[in-house]
Amino acid sequence: MRAFICLVSSNSLAKTLVEKEQANLIAKELRGDPRFNVKGSTISIGVYDPNANQVGFTNFVFERSKGMDVAALLIEGDPAVPLEDVSPAILAGKVTLDYAALRMSLEAAINRTLRNLLHIYKFTNDEKMLEVLLLPKRNFIAKDLNDLLYLGRTAGASADLIAQVSAQLALLRRRRRPRRRAVVDQQKKYIADDDKKLFEYGYENHSKYETGAPHSKSCILAARYRLGVRIPFEYRHYNMTKENGSGTWITGDFPDCHHAHKPVNQSHVNIFTNDYH
Repeated sequence: MRAFICLVSSNSLAKTLVEKEQANLIAKELRGDPRFNVKGSTISIGVYDPNANQVGFTNFVFERSKGMDVAALLIEGDPAVPLEDVSPAILAGKVTLDYAALRMSLEAAINRTLRNLLHIYKFTNDEKMLEVLLLPKRNFIAKDLNDLLYLGRTAGASADLIAQVSAQLALLRRRRRPRRRAVVDQQKKYIADDDKKLFEYGYENHSKYETGAPHSKSCILAARYRLGVRIPFEYRHYNMTKENGSGTWITGDFPDCHHAHKPVNQSHVNIFTNDYH
C-alpha cells in the first residue's frame, strides 16, 4: 500500500512541523497495518504552500499522486488553489488547526483522513459498491452522486465520512433496475439516472481513455482515482444507453472529461469514470 497525504497551508508553523515529522505524525497502529508492511509500501506526508510553491497546484498533485494507492489533501483556510481540478478524484477535506496544540491537531486530522482512505479502499474490492462509486460525474445526472462527490471534495478529514459515503452509495444502489421492456437479458440490471439514462459497469477491456491533447492532467486524475483511491481497473468502463422499445439507443450531445460535448447516435456509449467517451 502506498499512501500520500498533503497539507495545503501557508502557515509556517504547520509547514515546518509536517516537513520535519512527516510519517511520524501517523498513529502507530496505522503504521503497523499489514497493508503498510509489504515491500514497496510507504506513507508519504507533504505540504503545498500556494503562496510559495513554484509548481502549479494541479501539476503538484498529479506528480505526487503517481503510483499511489490512496491520496488525500487537507485544506486549511480558503487557499487560492483550483481544488475542482483534482477533487473528488483525490479526497479532500477542510481542516481547522488548533495552534495551541498544533501537533495533536495535525495528527488527529491526518490520521482520520488516512483511516477514511483505507475504508474507502475496501469499497474497491466490493463489486456492488464499485459499480456505483465510479459513476461518471458529468453524465450520470443525480443528486445522490452529486452529494457523494461533494463529500469527497469537502469531508475527507471528517470522523463520520464513511457513514455518509456508505449512505450515499446505498442510495445509488437503489437506482439499479432491469430494462422495462427487455426481451432478453431481463435479469441484467442497470443504474438509472434522472435523465432516464442507463449505466452498466462492463467487464470489457477493449478500450482505454485518452491522455494526449486536448486532455489535461485533471482528465487523467479523474480516470485514475475516485474519492482518493486508485481505480483498480482503468480499462473498464460503463455502457451508457437509453431504452428504445425492447432495445436500446442513445442520441444527443454529452459532455466528456474536459467539458467538450460530443454527439452520440448509437446503441450505447463506452464511457469511463472521468466521462471520457
